[in-house]
Amino acid sequence: MGSTMDNISKNAQYIYGSGRDLSDAIAKYGNNKNYNFVDTSTQGFDPSTMKSDGWMLGGNKVNTNVSDDMLQSKGIHRLGGADATDTQNALANAISNGISTPQSGLKYVYASGTDLQNAQNIFRTGDGYKIVDVSAPDFDPANMQKGGIMLGGNGVNKNITDNMLNRLDINRAYGQDSTGTAKAAENYYWDSQKPTSPTVVSTPTFTPFSFTGNMQNYLDEAQQMLKPQYDLTVKNINDNYDTNLIPQANNDTLSRGLARSSYAGNRVDQVNKARTTDLTNAAMQEQQQINNMALQNYDKAYDRSYQGWKDQNANNWQTYNAQNTANQQGFQNQMNLYNANRGDYWKNKSYDADQTYKQQQQNNWQKQFDTSNDQWQKTFDFNKQNADRQFDLEKEKLTAALSRASSGGSGGRGGGRSYSSGGRRSSSNSYGSEDDQIEAFASDKSIPLYNRLQDLDGYSENYNNDSGSRNDANLWKQALLDGRWYDDV
Repeated sequence: MGSTMDNISKNAQYIYGSGRDLSDAIAKYGNNKNYNFVDTSTQGFDPSTMKSDGWMLGGNKVNTNVSDDMLQSKGIHRLGGADATDTQNALANAISNGISTPQSGLKYVYASGTDLQNAQNIFRTGDGYKIVDVSAPDFDPANMQKGGIMLGGNGVNKNITDNMLNRLDINRAYGQDSTGTAKAAENYYWDSQKPTSPTVVSTPTFTPFSFTGNMQNYLDEAQQMLKPQYDLTVKNINDNYDTNLIPQANNDTLSRGLARSSYAGNRVDQVNKARTTDLTNAAMQEQQQINNMALQNYDKAYDRSYQGWKDQNANNWQTYNAQNTANQQGFQNQMNLYNANRGDYWKNKSYDADQTYKQQQQNNWQKQFDTSNDQWQKTFDFNKQNADRQFDLEKEKLTAALSRASSGGSGGRGGGRSYSSGGRRSSSNSYGSEDDQIEAFASDKSIPLYNRLQDLDGYSENYNNDSGSRNDANLWKQALLDGRWYDDV
């Protein structure tokens, strides 16, 4: 708890006020670490330092420097009433009421009626949206948060004006009807969810190659390294002359008995001159070694520096490409998730409508099927009755024919009537006698027809239970209607 901005907890809700409004709030909520209190009547209070989200206790006269526009721009609610008691009741309601309590990071959606129902299907709380019913009795436009969206036109709530929405940076989305408003809300939602394009990494800055090596430094380094070897060479040369060659020259002079002659001096001079020559050659050789070593070291240093410059450039470009690739891949992954979520949304949105349509189609098909089935059954029964009558007529004709045949003679078929070759029938006719034709009719037509009609009755009993039987029954039915025998089907 504190009275100045300096000792305010960063994670706590801010409650601004003065006088009794503030003292009553501290008395009731002072032990709650979720709230910090700021006295706006202190001399050091600066309204511009007020933090976003919170409550301002009291009306406009509490602090004339704290205007409603400033509070709304910072997302701070003004809670006031007719007296201090009303103000405390408003604070208690704001703290306990999820709609009126400011919540950092949330994007608010204001709607009512059908627009409210559509908003609940469009805006998901998991994406940081909070839906507010502007028709609720406890809704106060003064508590509207900065940013978000208002669904519906000016007629939704007369107290929510376009000027107020513009000041709070709240978008108004509406259409000719609730469907148009829902479409506008969907566009707003999916536009807000669409991933932003990845930031393109700046191309690496090209730095020309520059070698800072100094040849003199490498010469000095080589000379320092070769000096011990050179000093040893000089020592060995001098030792050889002093120990061997000079004494040998003196001995040579003595052996010739010319120790006091000019020959002796010339001989020593020759030896010393050779010494000088050897020392000069040693110095020249040493200098050549110094030059070669310095040049080699210089070239190696140059190559290392150049390779390092190349490697650094290659690494810079590799890092550049890797970052761009990672950014692009991350963006693509976000877009894939975005498209998947959007596809799922439209799929889920149309599911109920599709199910309703499919159910209606199914009901229509069932109705058509029942009507067709009833009509088919009536037609089937009618044609079966006609077939039965036809069968009875054929049976009567057959019985009469058989009766005539049996009374035609005493010898059965052999004693039956005979006709001349010019008569209607003849015993020698290739189609056989009349008795034979009657028997053929009885065996090929009447009896099979009777059996087939019995079979047809059996198929009709299974008509509604077996689709295969029904198909066969349809074939039989059509055969009867066409006047064909089943064998012709």
